[in-house]
Amino acid sequence: MTLVTGREATAICYDKLRPYTFYRRNGLHTPETIGSLDIAHEWLSSGRIRSRHVKPRCGFGSANTFVANNPSHLDAFFSYAKGMIVQQYLEVEVTL
Repeated sequence: MTLVTGREATAICYDKLRPYTFYRRNGLHTPETIGSLDIAHEWLSSGRIRSRHVKPRCGFGSANTFVANNPSHLDAFFSYAKGMIVQQYLEVEVTL
């Protein structure tokens, strides 16, 4: 079986800020996602986010995705490449 998505769905998913905006606009829960390092630091210091992923804004898969454990890591990973974003890290416990 082959699954092919439409162009709009592919475009929304390729740019990781677009799903965040799409989900919020449609009342769906989604991890906080920020394209600004300054705002990420504000949200971190205010407690809006606790732990965070730093990843490229565009692309698929998890290549070049980092978990920043402190503000210094956040700065270093955000400057790793152009177009990085910060996304709230969600820990999920799986029970089998």
